Amino acid sequence: MKMRNMRNMRNKVLLLLCVVLFAGCAAQNQVKFTEGKYVSTLEDKRDIVYLLEFNFSDQENVSIDNALSSYLFRDSKYKVSGNELEIKGTGLPSGETDTYTLVFTLKGETIVFDESQSANYIAFNLRDGNTFERNENSNIGNLSN
Repeated sequence: MKMRNMRNMRNKVLLLLCVVLFAGCAAQNQVKFTEGKYVSTLEDKRDIVYLLEFNFSDQENVSIDNALSSYLFRDSKYKVSGNELEIKGTGLPSGETDTYTLVFTLKGETIVFDESQSANYIAFNLRDGNTFERNENSNIGNLSN
């Protein structure tokens, strides 16, 4: 009887250890996303046309600004799932009802554009691999106002 209780106890301890180990591994795959301004990196600033600023706020809203454009994408929403950030919105310059989807991979304090997962992104002048760094001191949004 004692031997049986010890085996049951050992099995419960092993099961608990497995659950804790699995939970720890799953938590490491979740990338933390920090709201704020994300701006084109230096290598992407060859031409001011490509200067973009994403300003994430309120756990779902994002404004998208371009230094040269008077047309701002202000009605966008975002969500984070794992290491993926998805922005959806309406109102491209070609029509107020046109929708777009922009998908980025989260990498620390940067987001990297994923062209293959995105749709109707031409108006943003984005290319696969464009990188945006978190930068609270950016003034791009103020230039277009």
